[in-house]
Amino acid sequence: MIKKALVSIGMPVYNEGGFLIKSLQSLLDQDHQNFEIIISDNCSTDETQQICLEFAKKDRRIKYYRNDENVGAIENFRKVIDLASGQYFMLASGHDLWQDCYISACLQQLDEHPEAVLCYSLIQLIDVNDKPLKIIENRFDTRGLSPITSFNSLLWSLRGGNPIYGIIRTNVLKKVRMVDCMAMDMIFLAELSLRGAFIQIPEPLFHRRVNKESESSAQAIERRDKELFKRQVKQKSPNYHRLRIIYEHLGVMRRAPLGFVKKTALFMSGIPAVFYIYGGVILEKTGRSLRKRK
Repeated sequence: MIKKALVSIGMPVYNEGGFLIKSLQSLLDQDHQNFEIIISDNCSTDETQQICLEFAKKDRRIKYYRNDENVGAIENFRKVIDLASGQYFMLASGHDLWQDCYISACLQQLDEHPEAVLCYSLIQLIDVNDKPLKIIENRFDTRGLSPITSFNSLLWSLRGGNPIYGIIRTNVLKKVRMVDCMAMDMIFLAELSLRGAFIQIPEPLFHRRVNKESESSAQAIERRDKELFKRQVKQKSPNYHRLRIIYEHLGVMRRAPLGFVKKTALFMSGIPAVFYIYGGVILEKTGRSLRKRK
């Protein structure tokens, strides 16, 4: 059954020419070979298109689409999900690498744990020359936890949206809302956590590239914000986007597939956590802006 399972690998790309060949080859070298690679090119201006077309000519499993204009990273992510036809979905970037057993190892865990909706591995960071940097040690596995406990554990314990690069059951994935918002990966994972367990493989089978090593954390956040949103959302104030994080988490709780009693318990535990975690960020950023004006 596992060997026959079709995995849709969604690869939204923009100007990934520098590492794209390595990333595509890393996927083609997987020991699980029943997959499709759906590439959505967000109007790249480098050699991305040429590389994708050359790979697509050699392998029919690679399907290349190009947007007429840059629609923003989130809309491009939505597109590869909409085009997915496999039983499982995996998000892939155009600059990362994977061990050849990554897909098969994740599928094996999902087959053994039907209550799980997502499986991912520990992450090894690498530099532009493929040199290992460090392993991200954030351990997050929700097997055996209730949906409410999983949701709150994600809020309090998960640092970064790394599980989004795991393999997800497509039928569940397509029920989850994708929002144009800061921290969209965390909001996406929060909603997914209410629909099933997350499994973490305790070995670093995924190699995430740090391809902008000279960039500070503040510069990285600013760049991602500019790349993330559609044009009509960009002009909003920073605090608008931060308030949206709280609003969208409330929406996640409202849409939770739980009965009245459990949903009430979810709101009672989740609302204080969301306001404490993200409200603090808003107050801190606002205070910093006011100090700068003085």
